[in-house]
Amino acid sequence: MNPQAQRGWWVSDHAVRRFMDRVTGDRVPWHEVAAWVRAHAYEATPTGARTIRDQPIYRLRHPWPGPDAALIVSTDPDGTRAVVTCGWWEEAAAAE
Repeated sequence: MNPQAQRGWWVSDHAVRRFMDRVTGDRVPWHEVAAWVRAHAYEATPTGARTIRDQPIYRLRHPWPGPDAALIVSTDPDGTRAVVTCGWWEEAAAAE
């Protein structure tokens, strides 16, 4: 699958799988999770935190039980924000 950027955000299949691993599990079908994350990634808020690879971490609230998601983002040369992976918010906050 090669998704199109939505509202200036592109979400990799890998990031969707990590979102499922850490947030929804198998209780929500992959295509529903992918559609939701891709449609709502632009709502993520910058945290000011960065990974050890200097990638910015954004926080995304979601409709499922559990902590917010931490989106690890890189910016493409054209300005598109690319979500490359996802973690639990508590993991990202603890890494600071």
